[in-house]
Amino acid sequence: MNRRLQSFVAAAALALAAPGTFAQVVDRVIPLQDNDPGSIPDNPFGITVTPDGLYALVAIAGDVFGPNNRLVDVIDLATETIVHRLEVGAFPTDVAFTTDGGGAVRHVYVANSSDSTVTVFDSIFAGAPVATIPLGAFVFPFGVVASPDGSRVYVSSVATSDVFVVDSDPASGTFNSVLTTFSVPTGHGRMAFAAPDTLVIAHSVLAGDFSKADAYVTVLDPEVPADRRTMLLVLGRPGQYASSQDVAVTEDGIAWVTVFDSDRRLYAIDAFARDVVGSIDLGPLAENLQHGIAISPDGRLAIVTNFVNETVSVIDLESESVIADVVTGNEPNEVAFSKDGYTAYVTCQNSGTVDVVRRLPPGRLRISGPGTPSLGSPLSFALSGGELSELNDVLYSARGTGSSIYDGTTTGLRSPIKLFDSGTFNLCGSASTVTRNVPMKPGLVGRKVFVQGRGSYDDGTKLVSNVLTLVVQP
Repeated sequence: MNRRLQSFVAAAALALAAPGTFAQVVDRVIPLQDNDPGSIPDNPFGITVTPDGLYALVAIAGDVFGPNNRLVDVIDLATETIVHRLEVGAFPTDVAFTTDGGGAVRHVYVANSSDSTVTVFDSIFAGAPVATIPLGAFVFPFGVVASPDGSRVYVSSVATSDVFVVDSDPASGTFNSVLTTFSVPTGHGRMAFAAPDTLVIAHSVLAGDFSKADAYVTVLDPEVPADRRTMLLVLGRPGQYASSQDVAVTEDGIAWVTVFDSDRRLYAIDAFARDVVGSIDLGPLAENLQHGIAISPDGRLAIVTNFVNETVSVIDLESESVIADVVTGNEPNEVAFSKDGYTAYVTCQNSGTVDVVRRLPPGRLRISGPGTPSLGSPLSFALSGGELSELNDVLYSARGTGSSIYDGTTTGLRSPIKLFDSGTFNLCGSASTVTRNVPMKPGLVGRKVFVQGRGSYDDGTKLVSNVLTLVVQP
């Protein structure tokens, strides 16, 4: 029998290969210049991808201290071109969607900071809004998020302690009006739901004499806003204004919060336990003033924008480490992932562009295998996350996990490393399956073998997957 087919079964695990072998660059820059007669700067802020993954909506804010812009650009992500523009209020900052029963966009909500309004559309290609919701004078709305059931939209305020609750249920008699407000300490950033009864709000608290601000996060039940906990993240020093800016939540309820100060850390909050559970040092390249964050659809990657030094940090959330720093345009503000998680779109405020970062590192490449294969049974590995027609390998080692080199690639396997199978990816992102029979050798029963996938690309990039630990059954 082929010795490469020794001992395999599945049991465990998600050990990633050593980071640091991935070099990411901006693949394309999408210009947003709208040729205003008055040369109003574009200054993109928030970016949101539609649920079907086909379009991105970008809030075009303008100059905060000068002329404001009043547009939301609709970008076709297949062609990466602007295909429509929504006319909104002054200085739009953020965009949210409600969806219908099939998951399609039902309504679009845009927070307009200088106008203190929310503009509502019934399509991303609408010619005019269906409503403009006033919030009151000098509110300066910033973040906007829809509840999981789409019946409410919540709007944060930079200047007040109010979070505004908008009725977004089309069947309601108060549709597209402010139902109520609740109070959270001032200087709100963006918000995210961890569950229907768990809303996470990034915000800050100003000192009484305005000499400094401290960064906080509040977790509450939006239906019972008194049911809350407020947690300190960064204690500001005199003259320092620490402000929590953005939040993104993984399926296990961990909320990751960025802070706009000199701390250079990304904070983890267990939204269900309502407790700060850790932080990630973003390293010297991050400098300071973190702004936006997005998490990949599979929950394994986060990207944080570093506003003042023109980079974004790519973070592996499983190992809680920075695995790439990508140079972008000036003042990267917000970021959104494509639906498949392989591409990120970054708004660069001072450059007036959306920067496109492709071919993101793990968790992109992933290998899965059988549960408990037996002697003589078929053994299949599915390797997903590759690019069409590019090469792939399935590697194995009987010596455990570690960090060894195979054909120029740092793997998560100890030497000696052997080749189980080679091929090419037949569909972009979809699984390529390798099937063999486990040899009928009783001595294989109970022995461990460690398996890992690798992808090799024509530009020289090599990605490795998670490691499977396999044990053959009788």
